Amino acid sequence: NIMSVTIPYSGYYTFKKENYEDAGSPENLILGMGWQSIESDTFLDNSVLISISLPSTLTTIGDSAFYNATNLTQIQMEISPIYIGNGALDNTINLESIYIIQSVSVVRYFTLNDVLFDNINESLVKYPVKKINIEYIIPSFVKKICAQSFAGVLNLISITIPSSVTNIENGSFIRIWSLTKFIVDNNNPNYSSQNDILYDKQITKLIAYPINIILSVINIPNTVTSITPYAFYNATNITTIMIPESVTYIPSHTFSYINNLSVLEVDADNNNYMSESNVLFNKD
Repeated sequence: NIMSVTIPYSGYYTFKKENYEDAGSPENLILGMGWQSIESDTFLDNSVLISISLPSTLTTIGDSAFYNATNLTQIQMEISPIYIGNGALDNTINLESIYIIQSVSVVRYFTLNDVLFDNINESLVKYPVKKINIEYIIPSFVKKICAQSFAGVLNLISITIPSSVTNIENGSFIRIWSLTKFIVDNNNPNYSSQNDILYDKQITKLIAYPINIILSVINIPNTVTSITPYAFYNATNITTIMIPESVTYIPSHTFSYINNLSVLEVDADNNNYMSESNVLFNKD
């Protein structure tokens, strides 16, 4: 296996999986000037690639381009691409840094301290899974946190959400293995935290549970009417969950992989759900 390779522009604008394989599937890859896009799924399920450097001519990274590239640790871009596709960086479980050299405000994407942002949508796109920091304060220019943006992060213990954030997509904070607390600015109009758990402002929606809190019994507040998908995903410290009368919506996967859960009780007056022998049922 070739350790490091520069692949020059071939005359075809799109870099594809076969271009990578023809070059010997190198661990450290540099794309030469001229390449304009990386085709969707090019590095899908790749377990060889460790680092990649992209040229200033590259404008597009296709959907799922690096999805599940499990050994990828570093991505460097000369300038911001125009488009990064859906799921392009998801499940990159060893990613440590994303760096755009020319990070100026007029471009679509930029990086700050190895975190990827979308300037046009004022959103946080990707926090590297293996970034070493234990605390992260989301910058005050961020309005949206994208789905899967923190998925699988290893080292974060706390996340602080500023008043500017008004949209947190489902699954943004799934499987943050060391997380023990969310802190939300009191002036945030849409979100709040209570006992380190993330809710909407009115405590009617439970959004995300920090899965490394050392709590075994969870009493969901009686103001909560809905729970977002994956809110408790992989919360292995929990043994007991108490669901109040107020809850009317529990989506699929809310309680998936809570491996030590042994007691699940629903208030007898709940109109939508019931439990029997610690199994959750719809009443409909």
